[in-house]
Amino acid sequence: MFLKAYSDLVVARSAARRLSRRAWSRFGYVVRTRREFLRAFTKAAAGHPVLTGGWLNAGPEDAIVYLTSIGLIHEVGRRHVVLNGAMATAALTEVFDRPADDNAANVWAGAFEDEVQQLIDLTVWRPPEHYRSLIRRNVKIDGTLITDIDAVAYYDGVLLLIDCKAYKSNARLAAGEYSAIKTLREKAERAWASWAGKMAIIDGNRTKLAVPVPADVTIAGVVVLPFTPFLLPGDTTELTVGSLRRVSSVGELLLFLTGLQLS
Repeated sequence: MFLKAYSDLVVARSAARRLSRRAWSRFGYVVRTRREFLRAFTKAAAGHPVLTGGWLNAGPEDAIVYLTSIGLIHEVGRRHVVLNGAMATAALTEVFDRPADDNAANVWAGAFEDEVQQLIDLTVWRPPEHYRSLIRRNVKIDGTLITDIDAVAYYDGVLLLIDCKAYKSNARLAAGEYSAIKTLREKAERAWASWAGKMAIIDGNRTKLAVPVPADVTIAGVVVLPFTPFLLPGDTTELTVGSLRRVSSVGELLLFLTGLQLS
């Protein structure tokens, strides 16, 4: 069996040579040479503002050190690595899970807002200092509270004001259950309707803001979720600026900010 072979480096190295370079074992593992893994990882990370700006800077070998430390890959001899596909999938889905407790949920939501802003700040859309003062700040007009802005982006005459909705994914959504998808869609539609109304008020009173916005600057709004929701064609799927839709996932926002395209 593969798992028994894996426990013995000598046998595992022999098994690695025999396995097809594209084949997954029935245990959820795949074997690659170190060179193949590093080439694929480096290619996937190229141009990615988060990876290239983080621990990958020290060199692609750090990818193996890091992923080995968290158990996603295992080194087999000097030339091969084994990728634990099941654990990698579990690690990915954990990103979308959060506690149901209200206090923990508030912390999770605040962290999501911070991370969205951090992603923005890694791109050309990082706002100048005078607009940064709008981040996580209550907006008042004539003493009336309008809203608070979770994240801000600015580039080439466009001020993008972002409402972060840290909605929680669950097994029902992942399974495509109709009622769960419908509930999330309706929440997203209400979120955009509310944010669009607030954007209209802000746009109409731009000179009354704590940071006045010149008339030649376009104010646009977007609602950002941690994952991509299923939406029906309509207000939420219209473009707010460029190729960015009014309700988008954080991944779609990042693609827009970096000028990348889905393929």
